[in-house]
Amino acid sequence: MRIFRKIISLILVIIMASLCFCSCSPNNNNTSDAGYIKVGDRELSKEYIGYFFYVAKRNMIKEAGFVLGDGGNATDEDVKAFWDTTEIEGKSAVDVARDLASDNAVIQTVQYLKAVSEGIKLTEDEEKEIAAQINAAIESSGGKEAFNTQLKEMGCDADAYRQILTENKYVQKLYDKYDSDGKLSVSDEELSSYMSLFPEGTSPEEVFDAAKKDKFNKMAQEWEKDYDIVVSGKGMKKFTV
Repeated sequence: MRIFRKIISLILVIIMASLCFCSCSPNNNNTSDAGYIKVGDRELSKEYIGYFFYVAKRNMIKEAGFVLGDGGNATDEDVKAFWDTTEIEGKSAVDVARDLASDNAVIQTVQYLKAVSEGIKLTEDEEKEIAAQINAAIESSGGKEAFNTQLKEMGCDADAYRQILTENKYVQKLYDKYDSDGKLSVSDEELSSYMSLFPEGTSPEEVFDAAKKDKFNKMAQEWEKDYDIVVSGKGMKKFTV
């Protein structure tokens, strides 16, 4: 079931802000019993990974056809049964969510580190934009206390949330740089091949945009090879539904 192997890369879905692109990434082979995930010298916090785990769970529930809340088609019992009984390609749904979370956390970190290595920096105005996004999220949540409570329920915290927003800005700037440099150019033949992957009625502009993002994400998968990536199986088991 390929739909469950989607990777949120390039720009992470920010639940209380916006943004999302998708691609596929292989699992990391190295494992450790120390910590959670390490990319080179960079240790990823539980709260940072927790956000990716939350997004993975949310997307899997949606792709399984469940609609929650008022007017939805699923009860809490239905969702619990999904997590308790569903297997995808021989893995439990929970383990798939953990895999997605670790893959996404790694590729997000690699893209950000690549942006930094390429000399990408944020302007003062861009820093203000991030602060404004956070303030808007706090306001829409009903205040700072409610905002922090929501983040905690998602397995995240304010520091990790700010970090993810900041990384997104770096990665977007790297993407824009590569796009303007022609590194993401798509040939007519490539575009025609991509068209066959999309539902009838999808505009050529949408397909073209997706093809460029896919090319960027494939570059990011190659960048992963530059880092010693360690994923702790024991640590990831701490993420539960």
